[in-house]
Amino acid sequence: MNALKVLKKKIKASRRRWRQGNADESKEADTKFDEMYQQYLGIESAMKLFREHVEGYCISLQESCRMQSTIAGDLLYFFDTVSSHRDGVKRYLNTSRSLDTSCAKFCDIVRDKVLKPLQKHIDLFPNVTKIVKKRNNKRIDYMSYQKQAEASFGKNLPRYQKKLAKMQRAEAVFNKINNDLSRVFQDYIINKEDMLDYYMHFVIDMQIQFFETAAENCEKTKDIMIAFERIALQAPNAFDAKLQQVVQGIEEYEESLAAGKVSNTNAYPNPSPKTNRNPNPNLGRPISDILRRRRRR
Repeated sequence: MNALKVLKKKIKASRRRWRQGNADESKEADTKFDEMYQQYLGIESAMKLFREHVEGYCISLQESCRMQSTIAGDLLYFFDTVSSHRDGVKRYLNTSRSLDTSCAKFCDIVRDKVLKPLQKHIDLFPNVTKIVKKRNNKRIDYMSYQKQAEASFGKNLPRYQKKLAKMQRAEAVFNKINNDLSRVFQDYIINKEDMLDYYMHFVIDMQIQFFETAAENCEKTKDIMIAFERIALQAPNAFDAKLQQVVQGIEEYEESLAAGKVSNTNAYPNPSPKTNRNPNPNLGRPISDILRRRRRR
């Protein structure tokens, strides 16, 4: 029975708030609060974006350092133990791994000192939204009871006293919530720069320290770059030219086979397992040598 009364009361209050909330006078008189609330929402949105972008920056930076370390490992494959440049490439690999470790520590500090505190602050925003909704409901209740009390004044004393008491309770709750929220919004608006000052400076300072460390590490790898430049200058495009020559030789050989100019059986005969007296002189020789000899004929 009590639950039914509570439900009826809530339905009645919702209907009253809906009717009163659509009235023009209830909207016009609340302009100042709405302006403060909109400024607060802008600060809330900016704080969320700042946290999101700092987190994305850490993720991208870690991935970049991790891939640099991976690339350094890939390069080591091309320089075997007899290469005079292997030690330099290994130094580059160790430097990349050291940078990767420094990056991970940098991001862990930023998460601990910036992202976590900001997230705790952001988690409070839904509570503010709920309080604003409650404040608006109490304001509507207050205005509605005020109208009802004025309508019954001098006509029905018991009804007037009942509506007056409800109006006074709604007014007290509304004023309490409204004043508290107004102070919170004013603090956000006035101190919005100071509020994020520590976090912004911390991120920038950490970036400077990290890149200074990265620059020192990269300075150690200059001799590796000099070694790569020497390798490139010694034989520019030599490997590409050789590979292209092999590809061209194979294509010409396949064209000759298709035209019937070269016998596949004669080019690569299968020696009898019983005898090896006259092995084919072309066996084991590169295709390019065979083709070059046949052109001279």
